[in-house]
Amino acid sequence: MPSLPDPAGSRAVLLGTGHFDRPDLPEISAIRNNLSALAEALRSERVWGLSREHCVLVEDPSTNVGMLDPIATAAGEATDTLLLYYAGHGLVDSKRGDLHLTLTTTNAQRIYTAVPYDVIRDILLDSRAACRIVILDCCYSGRALGTMADPATTVVDEVSAEGTYILAAASENKVALAPPGEPFTAFTAELLDIFQRGVEGAGELLDLDTIYRRIQGNLRGRSRPVPQKRDRNTAGQTPLVQNQAHPTIIERNASRREFLQVNAGVAEVTHAMLEQLGSLAPAERTEAAHALGWLDNAEQPVLEQLYTVADHDTDPRVRQSAKNALLRLGEAGRFGIVRIPAGEFRMGTSDRQRAYLRHHYGMEGSWTYSESPERTVSLPEFYIDRTLVTNAQFAEFTQATGYRTVAETLGSGHIKLPGSDNVSEVEGVNWTRPAGAGSTWRDVPDHPVVLLASQDAVAYATWVGKRLPTEAEWEKAARGTDGRLWPWGDTWEDGRCNTADFHVRRTGGGVRAQWWRSFSQLKDAPLTTPVGAFPQGASPYGLLDCAGNACERTSNWYEAYPDAWESSQQYGTTYHVLRGGAFHHGPELARTAARDFAHPLFRTFHDGFRCVTDLAAETDR
Repeated sequence: MPSLPDPAGSRAVLLGTGHFDRPDLPEISAIRNNLSALAEALRSERVWGLSREHCVLVEDPSTNVGMLDPIATAAGEATDTLLLYYAGHGLVDSKRGDLHLTLTTTNAQRIYTAVPYDVIRDILLDSRAACRIVILDCCYSGRALGTMADPATTVVDEVSAEGTYILAAASENKVALAPPGEPFTAFTAELLDIFQRGVEGAGELLDLDTIYRRIQGNLRGRSRPVPQKRDRNTAGQTPLVQNQAHPTIIERNASRREFLQVNAGVAEVTHAMLEQLGSLAPAERTEAAHALGWLDNAEQPVLEQLYTVADHDTDPRVRQSAKNALLRLGEAGRFGIVRIPAGEFRMGTSDRQRAYLRHHYGMEGSWTYSESPERTVSLPEFYIDRTLVTNAQFAEFTQATGYRTVAETLGSGHIKLPGSDNVSEVEGVNWTRPAGAGSTWRDVPDHPVVLLASQDAVAYATWVGKRLPTEAEWEKAARGTDGRLWPWGDTWEDGRCNTADFHVRRTGGGVRAQWWRSFSQLKDAPLTTPVGAFPQGASPYGLLDCAGNACERTSNWYEAYPDAWESSQQYGTTYHVLRGGAFHHGPELARTAARDFAHPLFRTFHDGFRCVTDLAAETDR
């Protein structure tokens, strides 16, 4: 008996380019709606049931790597079915007639700035997936209005592999439409309509040929470009989705009020979702908030209602779903959160950088041994706090929960006294009294909270629905993707952050070591500064205080990097990694790749933290 492709062994990559850097490629505003609605459908248990991790959206890729890497990853992972969808402009090579898919940076006059479909085809051919499905929503020649492209396009070449099915929105000499005023492109609108409404008289599962014939008939009846298909042998009989018009499926879904109205138009769908936010059932409110996050409608009434739900709903899952929706709608800044896009970055320190640091700054190689070898790391999208957690924020946590920190419980913290290069355990010092008796956090409410153990930071993060960053997440957020030495670039510049040189100059100059030896936390505190006080030191993503002010805790143990050639007695599961350096450090520890470490119970006056927000799955889908 036919069955749906196994969601665990299947992968879908949904690509779309609707915004462009050059005026010779018209914008296609419907592309974002295409991607959001198609992802919502394929992830729905009513339709296919792909998990979020197995159905990846790539919106407006700007580089070949940004477009091809997700395809290659999915092709390598898929064992059952691999689905690739692309919507956007298609360009044709005037000499060879080959199809190219556009990036946001594509120049229509320079075909090499687009991605050849042949490259994508080769990636798909290397996949061990039993079935490969390619859906292309692009055209041959465009018009200024009402079409998807100006340049010529062509459908995909024959793919000589078993189990391959190609569905193109138009033939090689026809155009595909993005009708003005409609929320989706013409072809994708029909595809979504079939996913949502099904096909009357067809079986319980819709195979690829049935889907193709229905789209073909509907578009021909509306005098719109007719799609074409190519397949190998029996690929067209492969079931893809459940048929929403089949009596068995209708009965099965009768008890599920999952919201899937992808063909209704953005305004109508949004209105219905907002009404559902007022439902008495938490599950329905959760579902509505989730759906709003994937619909491209960030109008003020939508945002205001989501904020109300995120702040005041009685159910934590509903609050989380509303917050996730706001993040997806671009409201991360309102939460003091920065979105870090998925992709690769250079992590660690290279031999070239080590030589540069030695030559220009006199830094010995030992400072960087634990950061080697440099390697390429790929991370999924994540959201991270723009600044470190402050005293005022931590106070809200303790006042709401009655939580007592390790320093408060044990009666002591680790601080610097004059006449010594090291810190000492001193009674009566904790985050509420950072300089001992007579001091209070209320004098520095906007400074980073310090004098905490790791478990204190984790307790706060858990309370606000977040977590500590991994070491890799912190480094990418601090340095971007180009491997820069400091958040602002490869040249150290005094005055961009709160480090020792800033305080040495402020107190009359001299040698850093002498200043540090004379420093006393009880007498000279605070030397931290309000979070964000050095905006000129921002990272490429806009994070503040990634260099200096307070060291930042991560969730990783201080262990050697893969293939490291240097060993250390400190490696293992005894110490946690610290990043970013503090107010008493110099340029060497303020580097984006620099690694320091501390025992989880070490509660010192110079260690703080910031948090990462996960877009948690709000409900089983």
